[in-house]
Amino acid sequence: SINVLDRANELILYAQNDTLNDNDRIVISSELKGLLDQLYSLANTSDTNGEYIYSGYNLKTPPFAKQGSNYSYQGSDEVMQIEV
Repeated sequence: SINVLDRANELILYAQNDTLNDNDRIVISSELKGLLDQLYSLANTSDTNGEYIYSGYNLKTPPFAKQGSNYSYQGSDEVMQIEV
C-alpha cells in the first residue's frame, strides 16, 4: 500500500506540470483511479477464514463500502487484539 500511495503522490505532483496536455492528464487520472481501486481492495482484505481484517469486530462485513465516488467505513469502532 505504501508503493500505491507513493505512486499516487508522484502522479499528483507530475499532473501539476504546465507542459502536460489534456490527454496526458486523462492518462494520469485513469492511473489514479486504478490506484484508488487497489487501495479499496487492500482495505477490504480478508484472512484465510474469509474474515475481514480491518472491520474490527464486524468480521463478516467488508470494512469499506463504495457508493458512486463515496467511500464509507462499515466496521466496528472496537480494536481487535491478537496474541502472536
